[in-house]
Amino acid sequence: MSSVLTIILLSTIVLLLLYYRCMKNERLLLKIPGPRSFPLIGNSFHFWMPPNKLFLFLRTLHKLYGGLIRMHAVNFWSVGLYNPEDIEKVLSSVRYNDKQGVYKFLQPWLGEGLLTSNGSKWHQRRKLLTPAFHFNVLKKYFQTITEQTEMFLKKVEMEVGNTQTDIHPLISSTTLQITCETTMGTSMSEEIKSVMSKYMNAIEIVGESVIKRICRAWLLYEPFFNLSKIGREQKAALSDLHTFTNKIINERKQFLMNIKSYRQENDEIISNKKGRLAMLDLLIENEKLGHITVEGIREEVDTFMFAGHDTTAAALTFLLMVIANDIEVQAATRYQLTLTTTYSSMTCIAALIYTLNQNASSLRGSFLRIVLRDTATPIYPLAQVLGIALVKNLRCWK
Repeated sequence: MSSVLTIILLSTIVLLLLYYRCMKNERLLLKIPGPRSFPLIGNSFHFWMPPNKLFLFLRTLHKLYGGLIRMHAVNFWSVGLYNPEDIEKVLSSVRYNDKQGVYKFLQPWLGEGLLTSNGSKWHQRRKLLTPAFHFNVLKKYFQTITEQTEMFLKKVEMEVGNTQTDIHPLISSTTLQITCETTMGTSMSEEIKSVMSKYMNAIEIVGESVIKRICRAWLLYEPFFNLSKIGREQKAALSDLHTFTNKIINERKQFLMNIKSYRQENDEIISNKKGRLAMLDLLIENEKLGHITVEGIREEVDTFMFAGHDTTAAALTFLLMVIANDIEVQAATRYQLTLTTTYSSMTCIAALIYTLNQNASSLRGSFLRIVLRDTATPIYPLAQVLGIALVKNLRCWK
């Protein structure tokens, strides 16, 4: 019996080796420079390291192999682009925007929301959601943002006596609450707050599971991943994530039903002007019209709850780091804010929000605008890697 299994295993290995050598795409990919790889396992062993070391390792590759780098594991192939000309060619064309690969690892959580969907579904959802982010809608959120900012600063003041403090979790918690109270329209009831900490922890678990899955070749296959400890931990975390978003959706639906009943009982006119609804309200309204399903609502709420608060938290963390690292920048930024707002009792960050809300045009050419612009450059990326699945040939710069 053992000899038969050995023969089958050896035969499989030989067939895979022949596959790599004979298939046109694989032959072409093997011509691209990259770290040394081995049959079947490819470059898997390069990824068996802690995330912080992996990040530094990936940053050294372009210095060793140039602007085009090949890596693979089993039958999963990737090519890293570092030349600005190649990156521009990919990002500026709709021919190269297919989302597969790593994006599929996020689908158990985000489904086919705006971040992970393709083609006509992506265009339909994009068109549906655009009115929710009209500038006039965002203006209404000023008071909520200011209140949450003040609460955040009180938490920071409590950390002043410590030798060091990681402020990113504090910022992330603040942006999540702002997202809940604005685009989702939730009241942040005690029931919602009680599951928020679980939600934050679950995001960390799912994020880590995706990274670990990328770094371990055998976990790229769904059956192996589901049976693994990492897969089981992710499944439990997904339950917490979906519980949180479902509570938000159900609470908002109940609130809108109560409001509608109250207005009807008091003969009030229900206004529904296009482009003036919060995101979740807009999704619920389109569900009634048959433009989106209940599952579709959860997909988009999951997507924007995560992408909305996480990217904003990363951007604010980078902004505060840039300002904190330069005393002169600190002083100049604070001085300008004192000139642009009459609210003398306001904190510096709240004053920034007020300035942006009242008159964004006043920032043109200002020092504050320069600070914001420089923080938004690729030097401080919100996502370190952007993955695109090519379904058509791409000619790259050598």
